[in-house]
Amino acid sequence: MQHTLRALALGLTAIVLAAASAPAAQPVPSFAVLLTRGNASAGHRSYTGAAIVKALRARGFIADALDDPSGDPAILGPATCASAGVSVLLDSTVAIDIQPDREINQWATAKVDLAGYNCITGRPLEATSGSAASYNWNWAVDQAVAAAIKHVPHA
Repeated sequence: MQHTLRALALGLTAIVLAAASAPAAQPVPSFAVLLTRGNASAGHRSYTGAAIVKALRARGFIADALDDPSGDPAILGPATCASAGVSVLLDSTVAIDIQPDREINQWATAKVDLAGYNCITGRPLEATSGSAASYNWNWAVDQAVAAAIKHVPHA
C-alpha cells in the first residue's frame, strides 16, 4: 500500500511538473473594426465592416465592429484601445465599381484597404489591400476582404 501511494505521489508530481513546463497558450487576438470609409454607398460600407468582422471570426479571432469614428488608427489608437479593450484596431476603406453588363446584368469590382494599430505594442501595422471582381458586389467585397485580411498580422 505504501509503495502504491508513493508511486501515485511521484506520478502526480511528474504531471504537475510537466504542466508547469508546458508553454502557456497564447491569448486569442481580439479585433475592433472601425467604421468603414470610402466612396462606396453607406450600405456598401456597412456591409464591408460586417464582412471584415465575419472573416476575422471565421479565422478563430474575437472581432466586433465599433461605432467609433473612423480615421487614422495611429491617432485614434491609444484612446480607442483603452475603451474597447482589444489587441488590434482595424480601419478600412472600400471602393466599389459596379458596371452594367449585357450578359450577366452587372459586373462589380471591389477594393478594400486595411490599416491597423497594435494596441499591445502601440504601433501602427503595415497597411494591406485586397481586390476582387464578380457579377455580385457582395461576393466581390467578401473576396477583397479575404485577400486583405491574409496580410494583417495576427490574422
